[in-house]
Order: sequence, then C-alpha cells, then structure tokens
Amino acid sequence: MTQRTAVIALPSKVGEPVTVNGWIYHRRTAGKLCFLEIRDGSAMVQAVLKRGAVPDEDFEAVEKAPLESSVSLAGTV
Repeated sequence: MTQRTAVIALPSKVGEPVTVNGWIYHRRTAGKLCFLEIRDGSAMVQAVLKRGAVPDEDFEAVEKAPLESSVSLAGTV
C-alpha cells in the first residue's frame, strides 16, 4: 500500500506511484475520460480517469459522486 501524499508534494513525485486523499472540488466528463479536481487542504490537483483503465464500477461511482465527496485516488504522477 502506498503512503498518502499531500497534493503540494506531488511535483517532487513525478513518475512515482502515490495515493492522494481529498475532496472532489470539480468534475467534468468527456466521453471515456473523467477529469476530477481534488483538494486536500494543501493544494488542488487534477486527476484523469480513463474508462477501461479503471474498473467500470469505479468510473461510474466517480461520475455519480456529489461534489465535496471524500475520495482516495492511487496512481502515478
């Protein structure tokens, strides 16, 4: 399991796997892509989810989650 990384620390983690915990600030869906703006108290970051790269039920859950829902996202910076 990857240790939680603050959004403000992400620039020093390029190419590394990270887990970010925060809240959904904004969401936009464009076909097979979902763009999430996540805030964690230190800064904001945009995460991109691609249908097919994540399980369908996870993609659909993110599409339906209300703004300010808490999330934990794992991926590579």
